[in-house]
Amino acid sequence: MRKKARMPRNAAAAHILGRNSFSPVMRWTPFAVLVGMLLGCPPLDLPAQGGPPAMEEVRAAGGRAGLLAEGERWLEQDDLRAVPYFLAATRDRQGRPVIDSLAGRALHRAATAYYNQANDSLAAHYYRRAIALRDSLYPFPHEDRALSRSNLSHSLGYLGKLDSAVIAIREAHAIYDRLPRFDSIDYLRSLNQLAVLAKDLRDFRIAYSSSMRATGLVEQIGQVEPYDRFITYYNAALTLLRMDELDPALDFARRTVDLAPALENPIFIPIAHNLLAIVQRELGLVREGYQNLKKAERMITPDTRNDPTYGDVYLNLAEYYGGENDVENFEIYRERARRVFETIGLRDYYTSEKIPEILLRWRRYEEALQVVNERLAFLTGGTGFDFADSLANLPAADIIPLIDLLSVRARTYTATGQGARALSDYDALFALQEHLRAAVNDAASRRYLSRNLRPYFDRAIALHLESYRAEGREESLWRAFALSEQSRAYSLLTALHASRETVSPEVRQLVTRISSLERRVAAGEAGTQADLEAARLRLDGLQRQLPRTTGSRQFDRDALIKHLAARNCTLLEYHLSPEGSLVFLLTPDGKLTAHPIAADSLLAPWSTAWREAIEASSYRRKSLRPSSEQDSLDRAFVTHGTRLAEALLPGRLREALHLRPRLCIVPDGVLHYLPFGGLPLAAAEPPLRYAELDYLQRHATLQYAYSGDYLLEVDQRRRRDYAYEVVAFAPSFADDRRLSPLVHNAEEVRTIATLVPATRAFFGAEARRDSFLSLAGKARVLHLSSHGSVNATDPNLSFVAFSGEGGTPEEDGLLYFNDLYALPVDNELTVLSACETAIGQLAIGETTMSFASAFAAAGARSTLTTLWAVDDAATRDLVTGFYRRLVGGQDRVTALHGAQEELRTTVAYGHPYYWAGLMLYGSGGTLPLDGEEATLMPWWGYLLSASLVVAILYYFLRVLRNATAYES
Repeated sequence: MRKKARMPRNAAAAHILGRNSFSPVMRWTPFAVLVGMLLGCPPLDLPAQGGPPAMEEVRAAGGRAGLLAEGERWLEQDDLRAVPYFLAATRDRQGRPVIDSLAGRALHRAATAYYNQANDSLAAHYYRRAIALRDSLYPFPHEDRALSRSNLSHSLGYLGKLDSAVIAIREAHAIYDRLPRFDSIDYLRSLNQLAVLAKDLRDFRIAYSSSMRATGLVEQIGQVEPYDRFITYYNAALTLLRMDELDPALDFARRTVDLAPALENPIFIPIAHNLLAIVQRELGLVREGYQNLKKAERMITPDTRNDPTYGDVYLNLAEYYGGENDVENFEIYRERARRVFETIGLRDYYTSEKIPEILLRWRRYEEALQVVNERLAFLTGGTGFDFADSLANLPAADIIPLIDLLSVRARTYTATGQGARALSDYDALFALQEHLRAAVNDAASRRYLSRNLRPYFDRAIALHLESYRAEGREESLWRAFALSEQSRAYSLLTALHASRETVSPEVRQLVTRISSLERRVAAGEAGTQADLEAARLRLDGLQRQLPRTTGSRQFDRDALIKHLAARNCTLLEYHLSPEGSLVFLLTPDGKLTAHPIAADSLLAPWSTAWREAIEASSYRRKSLRPSSEQDSLDRAFVTHGTRLAEALLPGRLREALHLRPRLCIVPDGVLHYLPFGGLPLAAAEPPLRYAELDYLQRHATLQYAYSGDYLLEVDQRRRRDYAYEVVAFAPSFADDRRLSPLVHNAEEVRTIATLVPATRAFFGAEARRDSFLSLAGKARVLHLSSHGSVNATDPNLSFVAFSGEGGTPEEDGLLYFNDLYALPVDNELTVLSACETAIGQLAIGETTMSFASAFAAAGARSTLTTLWAVDDAATRDLVTGFYRRLVGGQDRVTALHGAQEELRTTVAYGHPYYWAGLMLYGSGGTLPLDGEEATLMPWWGYLLSASLVVAILYYFLRVLRNATAYES
């Protein structure tokens, strides 16, 4: 019977603290090492007791099958006496190596014997030999090939070789994916191993998929040993904890507590209580967590008091008492933790930032620095932080604790007025974090890392600005701006940097399947979670074969200034931060200034109030409300709007800005939801004449960007030819309870088709989702005039609707947010003339998860999208006015500004609800659309044309009259 997989040594501490969960245990003697080196082969461990079996015993075991059976008998006793039998079974009677399945199993079992004795170096050696032999036997997917790789990954993990361990476990899963049947328990253990490694490498999407697939498999198998069930729930709780899904994490942690007493080793009981305590603390159940820590402490016996589990329990108790400001107990448990770790190796003690965090909170700065420096010296071998030379070789297991400790030290330096040293630590921290982000493929994992990284950027930016104000060094200001750039839109830029030509049809098909499964899971469809996580794991394996891309590159100041100067454009980049919010102003002449934003903590409620006031106060032509009610709504619009304008465009900024004619706005946080053009710059008394208010839109043409680097990226992307100038869709909908009919969308698309002859337009039932998917990459401009729906809870359920069977929005008629990930749009402009397509869930340190950003990531160089449920008729007029100007040769920014200005000055649509909600993100240049320009002639052109027509008619009438007279 196969041995159970070992519990990762010191797993509780490692996982809960987010550190490497493996610590190598070397049991060979120096003499054995020396002999191994002299012989050019790995040293053999001596048996734990009784010495090696005599060769007579080996020969007496009979043939190779008998040797293998005898080795299995010894292995059941956890005795290394099994190894000579296994190794003898790999050779024939003449001592020559044999290559067959029996030899492969013998090598695998020899490795298992060393693995069970915690000699991972030799275990890894023999697993590699087993892999080489089994690969030569089975050039096709085979379970034995997967199993040896899975076990190799465990040994490499214990040796601290996480990158190699990940390669091995991913190879195992790639084989499992292609097997029709396999041992479910082996597969379960490989899933748990992948979850452990993915957490250590901060690839949380893969950790989540592995853990959820494992928990589903446990329930599916039913008869799973308590040990494997415990490990599965333990990994699930840790993964969910790290992803801030605390309620399900609590459930799995409680399951480990229930299972622990049934396991042979009583150490699992404190491990489970320790885990439960950590989850409870994160939920704010501090007292309940403390009680579980004390339960774990009460399990200490003379035999287990030096177990690393109790080192973690003591550290967590020290942290608890630190939070309670109980100095005496803090010192007691701090010392107890140190004594435990001294008996097994101080690495896990030195990778914890808990102690210096508490010292920093207590303002014991000198002691905090001493403790942090001691830990950093230990982890780096006293070599310091020359990352330019050593980052590529830095073990992944060391990156997380180094980041945590550098953060503590940087904050300590800041508190003691040593800003330059703090900034040096932040630079090192950013390099480490960038190394982590570059190692993950999944957007969800990137977003998680960006969210964690954002506070570090905020603090470093604040320090650079403080240095700038104190010393006036312009370089400090530019460094703050560069960090603001670096802190945003990482996943979007990664998608843009990726070469979409290298994406295989298999990857695209799998992404489509994942999109469908994600929606079915969100809808609560039973039995789909396991399929979803299996598909995600499969996708990750395929993506690992693609060229690695990242969203970071060196900030290019000169390139950005050149870009702005060529367009006479001023950049306004907002950075919202608990450390102090501000807006950077970069003018076309290259002058950079920074302006603080007052009352930044109120921006969110103010923004919400103003958006609500825009919708509530709107009317066409004339308000039908009682005058007192409309006056109240008008007053709310002006009050909230001018308050926001004063905060976001403060006086000194306006003086420096002089409301230049062209602005590019880079929003941050809640500002992504604001129509800056509709901000009223001056107060006014009701009743309001909305068309005549002093809006920002009246002073400047506006475009938006996700970052300055994003502007450069879309400007530098390769231009190409297209089969169509415009591909446009105007679907129809039955008047059901979900989506109402659209009256003017077909007229809008017909007008566009008239303006741009090289347009392929789809109307009514022909405007289907499959047509869009097949033509998305073949049009210079994609135009969708339809319904849109935003799901604030789950962005994957947000959609733009196409026509379905009979005009109803069935599944095949909806284009969902997550359908766009593998879609090769790669066009100049995408127009989403639908509701709320610029709105989406905010990802801290990234962008909003909206259709606008999704199409941008799919390759659209610019997107025209909406902030709210737009009016059908007003949008028709605005969008067709935009296209008329594009065809007339205006650039995208000027065309949108002119169309909005035209709509604003009409009697019907003067309120900003009708014109301010459309926003242009990305490139603002001209589009070479081949269309009709007659509708854009000046007034004298129309007069001249009319005069010519009259003259021609007069001429023909005279000819006709003369002819008639001649005949008479």
